[in-house]
Amino acid sequence: QEKANLAAVKAKRADLEVQLESARGRPAEIPTQLAVSKQAREDLESEQKLPAPANELAWKTEARRWSQSTRIAALRAEITMLDQELLALPFRIELLEVQRDQQVNSAERITVRTKLITELSGRQGRKDARAAKIAAEAAVDDAAGKHPLIRQLAEQNAELTRDITAMTTTLKESSLSYESIDRDARRIDDDFRRAREQLEVAGLSDVLGELLRHQRQSLPEPGKLRRQQKELEGKNARVSLELIQQGVELKRLRNPEGYIVELSRGLSASEVGQINNDLLELANSRRDLLDKSISLHKSYVRSLTELAASYRHLLDASTGYDVFLAENLLWIRSAPPPGLNIITDIPSQFIWLFSPSRWLEVPGALIAGVLNSLPVKILLLLFVALVWKTRYLHRELIATGDPVGTLATDRFSYTARALGLTLLLASTWPLLVALTGWALVSGPDVGQFPVQVSDALLQVAPTFFYIQFFSVLCLPGGVADKHFRWPVGLPRSLYREFYRFKIMLLPAIFVVILAVEDDQVGALDSEERLFMMAALMIVALFFYRLSRLLIKHSISSMLRQRYFWLTLTVAAPLLLAVLAFLGYFYTAGTLGKGLIQTLWIAFGLVVLHQIVVRWLLLTQRRLALQAARDRLQAAREEKESGDAELEGVSVQVEEPEIDLVALNEESRKLLSMVLVIVGFFGFWLVWSDILPALNVLDDVTLWHKPGIVAGEEAIVPVSLGDLGVALLIGFLTWLAMKRLPPLLEIVLLQRVNMTSGSRYTARTLTTYAIVGIGLIAFFNVIGMDWSKVQWLFAALSVSSGFGL
Repeated sequence: QEKANLAAVKAKRADLEVQLESARGRPAEIPTQLAVSKQAREDLESEQKLPAPANELAWKTEARRWSQSTRIAALRAEITMLDQELLALPFRIELLEVQRDQQVNSAERITVRTKLITELSGRQGRKDARAAKIAAEAAVDDAAGKHPLIRQLAEQNAELTRDITAMTTTLKESSLSYESIDRDARRIDDDFRRAREQLEVAGLSDVLGELLRHQRQSLPEPGKLRRQQKELEGKNARVSLELIQQGVELKRLRNPEGYIVELSRGLSASEVGQINNDLLELANSRRDLLDKSISLHKSYVRSLTELAASYRHLLDASTGYDVFLAENLLWIRSAPPPGLNIITDIPSQFIWLFSPSRWLEVPGALIAGVLNSLPVKILLLLFVALVWKTRYLHRELIATGDPVGTLATDRFSYTARALGLTLLLASTWPLLVALTGWALVSGPDVGQFPVQVSDALLQVAPTFFYIQFFSVLCLPGGVADKHFRWPVGLPRSLYREFYRFKIMLLPAIFVVILAVEDDQVGALDSEERLFMMAALMIVALFFYRLSRLLIKHSISSMLRQRYFWLTLTVAAPLLLAVLAFLGYFYTAGTLGKGLIQTLWIAFGLVVLHQIVVRWLLLTQRRLALQAARDRLQAAREEKESGDAELEGVSVQVEEPEIDLVALNEESRKLLSMVLVIVGFFGFWLVWSDILPALNVLDDVTLWHKPGIVAGEEAIVPVSLGDLGVALLIGFLTWLAMKRLPPLLEIVLLQRVNMTSGSRYTARTLTTYAIVGIGLIAFFNVIGMDWSKVQWLFAALSVSSGFGL
């Protein structure tokens, strides 16, 4: 009953929270609604004053004026209602806050009572379980030397009492877990509510930004919560099955005599008569134990259901709060504006960050973690093996390039083996970094600072691996040099650039993460600012040198658009460095992380492109060579049958050289389309967490358009966000117009027997269809109705007709 009351109070509180949230947003909404309603009323009043058209019938004129008068009266009533609502809003908000606080206090009182009742009930249950266990063990002792069936039933009863005792302990643990999860969910709800209130009152302040950033770091991981939910569902299913099985047995025990008859089947009547009384006593005892066990199982099922609900609440609360933080943190300053204290605070913060007393905790935690964790020991042995075999792996990598280039010996398997060796060589030292981070938190009683160092190392390890992989890829005689046949000198130059990038970037990232992980809010602002700026300027320098390097080696589009790429790649990290200097640490760090991840995706697409191109070239080259051999063999046989002079002629086939131009047009287009799709999804995964921050653009209204709201015609705003969506639609339309028609032509060429004119018609119609759909979506988003743009589609139809 108390739990039902608690659920009702929580539901009432949640409803009040929704009402309160809606009421707090009304002061910003009402003036806009008033302005729209007043403008509509003025327009109707002006329209009503106009004389009726000369050719309009009298009854139509009267009906139109009635309609206008009715609409004006409705708008006046709406304006009056909005004015009254605006005046009453402060009192309504205060009332809702009082009602909410009342429900909060009621929930706390009911929670205390529920906890007390649960504790008393659990204590009594554990006491009864201990008594039942003692009685069952005594029954086992009494059954010693008696009939095996009696001993078996007594042992089964003792086993059931042990299960009951374990279930009472499990129930207590489940209750504690529920309290902990519910407390976390309520804390996140309260943090969410306070953050919204502070944001409305104080605005985008640096103090609030630093606080919210640390709160986001402490949010539970959604993936972990979902896994725990699935574990609860599986546990609930197992307990429910046990409950069904025990219910079936209890139903049989309702008739003890029948149960004993079934149990003693196969025994003689004299044996049954001798053990009947003992079996009847044990059966009655088992029935009582099953009653208790079923009651405990039902309580456990309810507890698991409540625990699953609390996990859902925690997941919803943390997800909602995370979305809110993602929308706002990007625009909130994380630290005060720069001042003289940036320089004066550096020595003290540097001493604190690299204090020997803190770092002396790390070796002890590392040794304890290695000794305490078997997986760490296994991975450490793997690292030692990789270091021991480094020279061998390097020799094998170089050796895979020897057969490449000659068709008689060249195989794609050499490239696959080279890529595997590259992965092994690149994994060695990043594995040590990740292993160190894992070991630091694997020991008992780990201190706070080793945990921070562990987090920093585990976040640095992936970046280290990516740089190391592309660096090893560009080794002289490696994959890029021998297998991909990149321009002479380019792999070696890229290797040097990646090596410099690694040496400079990784320490800066480590210090930045270590400063961010520090729990003292604002304790290391100067260090974080300095090293974040350094990391971003290192990225800018790397992008500059990389762009110059690709331009120097005349890499296609890089050469044609060199100024654009130089400006884009260098200006973006430098702009982020300026943001970091101004105190927007979270903004600079988040966008900088996305920029670096985008770089890895771009390099990964380049590698994927080169792998597929090499496979296609080898396949095409082998097929062309085989076709040439077949033709020459056929020619030789034909000549030999009529001319004996060709007997001494040796037939040699010249091997075609590997050249990217040798790829047919269809393969290149298909490969480009696949890479565009893969790249789009990769970039979406990188930047999807940042997209909620763009919702702030919805608050910037550009103009209004007619629309449907709640089934009624209304004037809706067109925001800056809508304009951004429209531009995105335009870009995707242009991309689809460039890529899809050629791809369709390839499909038609391979699958359907069509003439070139028919394929051209299909390609042209597809292009016009894509343009038309894109334009409809574009104009619909920005608020232009069909009557204003239908001429454009008529022009498209006419032009397509003339074109065909």
